[in-house]
Amino acid sequence: AEQVPVVRPDGDIELRDAGFDFKVPTCTKCCSDKLKPDVVFFGDSVPKERVQEALSAAKSADLVLVVGSSLMVWSAFRLVKVAHEAGARVAIVNVGPTRADDIANLKVEALAGEVMMQLAMHPSSQVPRLQ
Repeated sequence: AEQVPVVRPDGDIELRDAGFDFKVPTCTKCCSDKLKPDVVFFGDSVPKERVQEALSAAKSADLVLVVGSSLMVWSAFRLVKVAHEAGARVAIVNVGPTRADDIANLKVEALAGEVMMQLAMHPSSQVPRLQ
């Protein structure tokens, strides 16, 4: 029998009785309990306006920092590719290969959470913003 809590390969944790007696809050505007957050779930389409804003930001970036992503999803990789083609440098912190390894100026093969924690604990080790 599987022991609870179980840590899944993607980092999710399954807890005993999770969600038991959970009540979904009702929307104050429409009185529905069918709520969806303003996020794009895997498999959903990103709204066109949001895509255009992201592409515009990517085109004007000096540096793109990829943290903890393989960039195997096209919409994420496309932003890095567009930034690189516009002259931005690309830095990656990830364990394992990414779709952008060939265009990266810097690749740190490390766990993203550990790197980010070290940067948070030692702010003087942070890289200054590019001018």
